[in-house]
Amino acid sequence: MQMLVYENYNKFISATDTIRKMKNNVASMEDEVGRVVKSMDTITSKSESINVALAPHRSKVEKLIGVRRLLKRFEFIFELPQRLNTAVKQKEYANATKYYLLARRILGRYEHISSFKAIQVEAEKIIQQLERLLKKRMLDTTLESEELCDTVVLLHQLDACNDEIRDQFLEWHQAYFERAVAMFKAQGTATSVLDFLQRFNADVLTKMGRVFSVYKTHFMPEVVAREKLSPSRKSSDAVRDDLFLSFVKELFALYLGECVVQFQRPHTDFGSTDEVLDVLQDDTFSSAVVESEYFVFMRVMKHFVAQVQEVDRTIPMCGLAANAAEIVESCVRFQIEGVFRKLREDTCELFVTSHEDVCGLGRSSRDGGQSVQPLAQHSAREFTDMMQKVLQHMEPMVQTGFAILSELSRLFSDLVQSQFYDFLKWFNVSVLQYAEPKRAFSQANGLLGTWEEQDNIALPLLESTPQFLLFLACMCQELSTEGIGECVRGLIECLPAPLSPSRSSESIGSRRMNQQDVTHMIEVTRESSVELLQHVAKHYGNQLCVIVHNGVVATSWADMDEEPRSVQEMMAAVVEATFRFGKEVALALGDDQSIFIGTNSRTASRDFRRRASALRSRNAGVASATSGMQLDVDRIFARKIHIFPSQLELTTDAFVQTMLKMCIKAFSEWVRLLELSKFGLQQIQLDAEFLRSTLMHIVVAGEAEEEVESLLSDLLSNARARAVEDVLMDQSNVVAIVSTKSTQVLSRRG
Repeated sequence: MQMLVYENYNKFISATDTIRKMKNNVASMEDEVGRVVKSMDTITSKSESINVALAPHRSKVEKLIGVRRLLKRFEFIFELPQRLNTAVKQKEYANATKYYLLARRILGRYEHISSFKAIQVEAEKIIQQLERLLKKRMLDTTLESEELCDTVVLLHQLDACNDEIRDQFLEWHQAYFERAVAMFKAQGTATSVLDFLQRFNADVLTKMGRVFSVYKTHFMPEVVAREKLSPSRKSSDAVRDDLFLSFVKELFALYLGECVVQFQRPHTDFGSTDEVLDVLQDDTFSSAVVESEYFVFMRVMKHFVAQVQEVDRTIPMCGLAANAAEIVESCVRFQIEGVFRKLREDTCELFVTSHEDVCGLGRSSRDGGQSVQPLAQHSAREFTDMMQKVLQHMEPMVQTGFAILSELSRLFSDLVQSQFYDFLKWFNVSVLQYAEPKRAFSQANGLLGTWEEQDNIALPLLESTPQFLLFLACMCQELSTEGIGECVRGLIECLPAPLSPSRSSESIGSRRMNQQDVTHMIEVTRESSVELLQHVAKHYGNQLCVIVHNGVVATSWADMDEEPRSVQEMMAAVVEATFRFGKEVALALGDDQSIFIGTNSRTASRDFRRRASALRSRNAGVASATSGMQLDVDRIFARKIHIFPSQLELTTDAFVQTMLKMCIKAFSEWVRLLELSKFGLQQIQLDAEFLRSTLMHIVVAGEAEEEVESLLSDLLSNARARAVEDVLMDQSNVVAIVSTKSTQVLSRRG
């Protein structure tokens, strides 16, 4: 206890002093309060005595004041004509109107008094003169918009507005704002977009808002009332002032047109951060947002929307705010498209360098070619990196847009996703165009949408060699396997969750990518790979078909009058070309184990089996008169063979089998158009057996082998159906001739 007292001794002393001072102060306050109460009692008693003394005279004072006011009014009435004349001469039309409106009610009430009637008549003459002057001002093109609006207000106050005045008002302002916008265009590019917007809004948008407000207040009520009374109007029809709506639409289109031109400048031209903070007084955003590359761009867009919304509140039926939001969307899209346009250009450069690399593979290899697959993998990786860099570049724009234009938050993510989706579509269209060069580089071609047409990137003119098409196919395959999915994951990471419902679904060229879109683009890219592979197979198959077609045309099938003793050279050329094409494909795919690169062939045991039996035909043993019908019936129930499989494997064997099936099928169809003698039929029998004998060294055993043999059977069946005499050569002679020729051809294969 002693320690507690010792430690707090000074505090106890201080508290004692404070209590003593408070006691002294309270004592003095009691005296002061007493004096105040006495003073208030004195004031109250004196006030009551004065009030009692003046009470009898108060009514007289009030009456005198009323008389004075009335005299002042009479003085104003009697001086009204002079006041009106003076105001009109000095062009103080607003004062003249105000004076007349103040006096009109009194003059109307006392018009039965001659003096008042005279004043009324004289005043109305002056007002009629004023109306003429005001109506004359409606045609004066030297006035400012504000002056003309004031004129309309005065005419409306004087009950002088009519349809003619309304039309003059609209026509005058139509011409006025056209001149104003033309003057801004003539001034050239402003120092910054913000500087332009500040001046343009002050000279155009603000004045437009005033014009719209004046029309709505002074013209629209009468138009709406008249429309409601129209006998042709149905009760369910909305009441609209179509003339005004058309006027607003045209004027606002003028304003937006010039804004769009400015908004399509690079985002770095919108102004500096200091300029935005100084002009727009921004202090509500975090430092991260303010330091963003796109802060100025987004803040100017928000300022633009806010200014339009202020006008829109006057005439909400015109939907100006919605139009402004669409302009913001188009401008943001323009900025995003600029980035993706650069990506398209970089992709075209990638095509050029890759084409050079593919062409360099053949020059750098002793065997005449090297695999394009490692090069395709490298290019796919480079292409994926390019897309990811673009998406990373988009992240600050989207994040800043979310922070500043939160009401349009979903718009930014939707636009980025839409542009990414459109870019992938463009890529797939581009690679497929190289498979059809005539279509790809035709100026009349219109494959892309409206925005893409405006910013279309011309594809470089490159030779569509089979090796280059194989490279593109391998690249598409790599992208469909990994690249696109990797980019989509990066896209999802850079886009925050939207805060507002999407408007994009209602606008053109903007859509939100969903899981179905991702799956679809992966599938489309995979299909592009397959289509490119099919084009390569068709390229080689067409060359084989040309060899066969030239041989068919050069042979007189109906005039053959001797038994054939050898296989036609076109068949040998087909086999030799097949080995050559197979080698090209094998080298391009890096298929070192392919028979087209090595010296080994397929299993030789299959050769002896083939020589033991003749090639079957579907109409064997059927009388010639009914052979055609029987052949058609057999075709209906025969197994369907796909010349071009829906999924072409990336192997040499798959390419060779496709080109051979294409060649044999074409030969078979050409035979159906021929007239064959007996020996012409036997020549085709030899050719078909030769192909059967030699192709077993090329075609893989199994399903592919069966398909080729089935097509050869169709070939022989078609020949028998077109022959005058259905007489085949003895099988032993066929084997002897075919074996000799096969040995010669196979020994020469490279």
